[in-house]
Amino acid sequence: MHTTATKSVLRAPTAQPRLRSRQLSFNSGDFFVIALGLSDAISVHLIGDLPVTEFLGAVALPFLIAADKKVFTRPDTRRILLLAGLWIVSQIISDMVNESPMQSRLKGLARVLFFTLDFSVFSALIGRNTKRIVLLALSLATAQMTRLPSFGLGLDSTSWKFGESAAVSVVLMLFGSYLCHRRRYVLFVACTVPLMLVNFHEGYRSQIAVDLVAIGVTLPIFLGPPRIGGGNVNNKYRIVPLLLISFGCVWMSQKAISLGLQYGYFDDILQQKFEAQSGGELGVLIGARPEIPVALRAIADAPIFGHGSYAVDAKYQFLLQDFQYKYGYSGSDDPADIADPGIPTHSHLTMSWVEGGVLASFLFFYILYLIVRAIVIISAERPPLAPFYAFVFITYGWDILFSPFGYDRRVFEGFFLVLLLNVLSEPATESAKAFGKRVVVLRRQVVQARRNPLRPVSLPRPRPSVQ
Repeated sequence: MHTTATKSVLRAPTAQPRLRSRQLSFNSGDFFVIALGLSDAISVHLIGDLPVTEFLGAVALPFLIAADKKVFTRPDTRRILLLAGLWIVSQIISDMVNESPMQSRLKGLARVLFFTLDFSVFSALIGRNTKRIVLLALSLATAQMTRLPSFGLGLDSTSWKFGESAAVSVVLMLFGSYLCHRRRYVLFVACTVPLMLVNFHEGYRSQIAVDLVAIGVTLPIFLGPPRIGGGNVNNKYRIVPLLLISFGCVWMSQKAISLGLQYGYFDDILQQKFEAQSGGELGVLIGARPEIPVALRAIADAPIFGHGSYAVDAKYQFLLQDFQYKYGYSGSDDPADIADPGIPTHSHLTMSWVEGGVLASFLFFYILYLIVRAIVIISAERPPLAPFYAFVFITYGWDILFSPFGYDRRVFEGFFLVLLLNVLSEPATESAKAFGKRVVVLRRQVVQARRNPLRPVSLPRPRPSVQ
């Protein structure tokens, strides 16, 4: 049985109260959050590689649930858990239909279970507690930097792409959130310029685009401040300018790389890589991600049940090389000699569909929908952590579409998913929608009063705002 003091430490408050002093205090729950983030730097090899964070989370989850059983009653949280359960069931059925090896079955099932575990632990422990969100973000960024030697990476362009850039970006976007909250937008943009220059120097094209889009979404570029009570009516008209901003930022990042290629700025390896990716007939996106059409072919071959966990089929490696050669992305049609030729996907979305069938992909389709909603809300309301949220959500959307779902992403994306639901369920957003509904009722009553002046009209009384 848990005492009241234990519950107060473990439970994540639904809303962060205003601080009455500048003194920042920590309790045992905050230190546990730091320990969870830092332990992501260490992994243990069992069925596959498992971060120590997930072991600690598995031990803590029963206590967190006992401390606050209402944490999983939010509708969006229940939907995420339901879709994750659907992925698990679909994966089990796919492995049975395809007679996948037991080792592959265990790895495929563990991938989904531990991702669900990470999301559940962070939902219960962090909630909307701003202090714990910042602590976990900084701890995970530190773990990302210290984990680089375990990948065999030194301090070069590869390590920048697979660890340093994301860690530095998280810290910078948190600092940028402070600047934007104090409306020092020029200083915020000035602080991001060195980051984008380093990304350009290291040839990290996608990160340049992500940084630019995050900046464009969070800056107050729309005419006038966000109107309280506009609800969905206002937000739906923001989608078009947001899309224009996003496409413009992607075009700017690609143009910067093109100019670097034109003037021979990059080293020989990057020069050859970018020339090969942009020299084909279908554009640079397919050149950088040639796995996309091959994964779509694999989905078409088994759309319902998929091919099973970590499916191996050399046919798709031949299709990949043949596709690159046919459309001018490679000078040879001979595939590389791979001992374990898995089906190439290089995407969360296509991976789940290829390996688990169509039902397994529903979770990532739903998360993409939530990301679009959250970005629209961020641009409209600009919460205190707006730059950090925008960077995290845009990165998450990119990973779902164009990056593999490795063990090193589970902890991060469980955290990202909690932040996503936080933005979509902020009290300010809900009160704005409620205020908008009251305005509609008031307008109807005014119209009725004009039509029938003798009929008394009871005007709705505004509800007090919850601080």
